[in-house]
Amino acid sequence: MVARCSGAGRRVAGAILAEDTTPDCCVWIGRELRAELDATAEPRALLVVADGANTLTAKAPGAFDERAPQFQANLDRALAIGDRTALAALDPGLCAELGVAGRAAYQVLAAVFEDTAACSTAYSDAPFGVAYHVGLWRPT
Repeated sequence: MVARCSGAGRRVAGAILAEDTTPDCCVWIGRELRAELDATAEPRALLVVADGANTLTAKAPGAFDERAPQFQANLDRALAIGDRTALAALDPGLCAELGVAGRAAYQVLAAVFEDTAACSTAYSDAPFGVAYHVGLWRPT
């Protein structure tokens, strides 16, 4: 689903990705999105909302999976340093098993920033056994 709206001099476009969007499709979407962002001189931003692992504790929505803490640590590291290769390599099957519903959004993000990005992390934690990461990526 893609939604577009305008108001107060701003244009907003959004897309909701299915959890099972293929990695190849994510690359295509990311490249198209980057081309659209680059085609305008207006100030622009990209907001990515994606779930990390929901299997980090026994009380988490997906219950505990012993693979989840290391997987999430690697994902958090990739997001913190802008490791697009690691994000692009996320395995759809493993992500589904660990409750990482945001895998497709992370892979689109990687494709948007095929060039280098300056990254910073504002928040990274897992309250309730579900991973949350808030960061900022800027083109360099």
